[in-house]
Amino acid sequence: MYCLVPKENNRMQKIQTHSCTHSIVVALAACLWLMLSCAVVSAADIEEAKVVLSGKVVELTTGKPVPGMLLHLWVTAPGKKGECTTEHVTADEQGHFSTKVTSGSKVSSMWGTFAGGKYMVDERWFSDHRGPLVGVLVAQDMESLVFKVKLCPIVPLQGKVLDANGQPVENVKVYVHQAIPPATTDKAGNFTLCAVPTDQDFDLFAISEQKDLAGVAHFKAGCQTAQITLSPTQTYAGEARTTDDFPAQKLKFQVELMLNGCEFSREEMDATNTGGFTLAHVCPQMKYQFSWDSSADYIKGYPRGNAVYDMGMEVVDVSKIPAGQPIRLKVKALAYSVLGRVVNEQGQPIAGARVYKQNGQEVSRWDRDPRRYQLTDKDGRFTVDSLAAGDVAFRIVAPGYQGKTFTTKTDNVDFTAVLTSSHAEGAKIEAMVQDEQGNPVSQAEVRLTHVIIERYQQNAVSQNVATDAYGKAEFALQKDAPGDKNYLSCRAPGYVLPVREIAANEDASLVIKLKKEGRPRLGRLLGSDGKPISNARVRVEEWANAGLDPYVSCDAEGRFTLKGFAESDSVDVKMVVDGYVDSERLFFPRYNGLDRELKFFVERHGIIRGTVHMPDGSLAPGEWRIGARRLWQSIWDDTDVTSGSFELHGAEAGTWSLQVYSSLTPETASWICAAPVKVKMEENKVVETSITLTQGIPVSGRLVLPLNTQKEKSYILIADSATGEERDDYYKVYPFTLPISGEDAGKPWTLYLPEGEFEFRCGENTPPGSGMKITVTKDKPLKDVMIEVKAEK
Repeated sequence: MYCLVPKENNRMQKIQTHSCTHSIVVALAACLWLMLSCAVVSAADIEEAKVVLSGKVVELTTGKPVPGMLLHLWVTAPGKKGECTTEHVTADEQGHFSTKVTSGSKVSSMWGTFAGGKYMVDERWFSDHRGPLVGVLVAQDMESLVFKVKLCPIVPLQGKVLDANGQPVENVKVYVHQAIPPATTDKAGNFTLCAVPTDQDFDLFAISEQKDLAGVAHFKAGCQTAQITLSPTQTYAGEARTTDDFPAQKLKFQVELMLNGCEFSREEMDATNTGGFTLAHVCPQMKYQFSWDSSADYIKGYPRGNAVYDMGMEVVDVSKIPAGQPIRLKVKALAYSVLGRVVNEQGQPIAGARVYKQNGQEVSRWDRDPRRYQLTDKDGRFTVDSLAAGDVAFRIVAPGYQGKTFTTKTDNVDFTAVLTSSHAEGAKIEAMVQDEQGNPVSQAEVRLTHVIIERYQQNAVSQNVATDAYGKAEFALQKDAPGDKNYLSCRAPGYVLPVREIAANEDASLVIKLKKEGRPRLGRLLGSDGKPISNARVRVEEWANAGLDPYVSCDAEGRFTLKGFAESDSVDVKMVVDGYVDSERLFFPRYNGLDRELKFFVERHGIIRGTVHMPDGSLAPGEWRIGARRLWQSIWDDTDVTSGSFELHGAEAGTWSLQVYSSLTPETASWICAAPVKVKMEENKVVETSITLTQGIPVSGRLVLPLNTQKEKSYILIADSATGEERDDYYKVYPFTLPISGEDAGKPWTLYLPEGEFEFRCGENTPPGSGMKITVTKDKPLKDVMIEVKAEK
């Protein structure tokens, strides 16, 4: 900002001798001069407050620079929470980039996935690595940054498009990938695609300008010449019907063409009152994805209006539809309600019982207990709406009664749940196993796994029962410890493995509806150098959670196969092999019409080794634990401190933030780690650090419980930073916490904190910003702090 300012101060003095009117004018001019001067200083200050973000971009597996790499930056300046500006930074021919942002800004980034044939980011890798910066607080110059990106090897391709008579076709669009612009044919039918993959086979899809001709052809990896022959497109009739065979009236859905695992050409469609629709310009050799959501609102400009339907998706291979048959979609209509009543063994209503609707209409592949519930009224009645046709399970609990999970039909308007008095023996669990048509499945292996939770360890004990001729299996359990868990699962050849968590010491009557397994998932583990990781194992987390054998072995080339999943399932696995990062998420999406091996690139991990000291330099006595979070990423870990020393294995390259928290014994409770310690980690390196504890400032008070509510078994008091920057940076993951048992909920508590502003909340599900803000000052203990416990809705 530029401005003119007076140079002669004595001229100001002369003007002051004129009339009063002139004096006022001069005074105003002087004020204006001061304001402009301040503006000049402010502009200079802002310019001086700029800091540099610079470095280079290299390819993950080769380490070579990536010229022309595009980075999209979202920058939130200080004091502009919720507002951001967008910058686009491009690397030069040596892969170097540089930009400036205001000091104190928060910066997030995303890779530009394609740049005119210069490069193409690996979409599988990109799905888990959207960008190198996520909410980074930039307070000073950050130079010499090295960003690694996984690219697909690509080459250009030239081709020709002909009609059925061998004549060239002009103005045809040729597609290969959603990140690569389509090519257009000239008068001779020739086209050039700037990039096709060299590491995998691919299809090319071509469609004419009028969309009356289309064709698809398959090519080997690295192919650089192609010819595609077009044939007439077709029009298909379709029908959308609910799972109970009624028309899915007015269903709003999207149709996308599937090519090389990508979706193209989204088209918004509405079904008629009879559930019918017509899809024109269809290429008979292609797959199409149909999807719909469950919202009544406009989202991103698209009208949905599907409030009465559950969300869903189907991939339809039109080449397999018999001639004259329509495209058929199955939709779950949320049109049913259960009207129920909870009574005791004498038929008397139980008011205030908690009724939890279990996720899904039957035992799904992995289904945790939901936390939301409703309370029965004074007559013991409750109503649950928006259910799909089929079965629904309710977990019902009430003080003084044995909790139980019931299963009933979703159209039951006279459902009665009978709770028995609490009994000393363990829970009784029964399961009915049915196939997809609802027929009983006999001789299916039903497993009840009892997981015993001890200090950071768990041991599993299982019982197996074969279903009888009616598909029924029963279990009688011993009394569980409150922290233990039970999991019900069922193995049947050719079907998905369903798993359901059942609350400890509660009865259950469940329906397990089996689902056919789909195509196996193929994967391969590679190091960051692109070389295979031999003889590793992958761990299926949902199997591990249920106490089942979770491991699948890889061969010498790092390849593995996962079975027992439906095509509509997405699958999370983790790698297990010494020396490599085990927190890397290996994710298989639901089947998208493409059968191919997915490659997972995994880094070698590092080790963070350190000590915890008292202010006098001695090693910290007592029991402590280290919490560690990798900054800018949702990755964290923890480990024990033994005799004042710790080692954290499996740390990925990047900046880690370490915090120490105690076992809250009299020996350790008043000592705290006042601020996180940051450590920079490199791949396959050992980094050493030390953390010094300080005496915390005591904050004491009581919990204020809501009136007329039953005490929980336990509560957790949370004190995290009341400033957004610190919360985002660290305390969101590791705040200061104090567990309080239900019987001690009304007694005084004391939590030790550093100086600063803190927000006190009770319960991990209480959202930030809704608690009490308290300022903690050095040498000034706080007393009589009353923290309200929010009643669960």
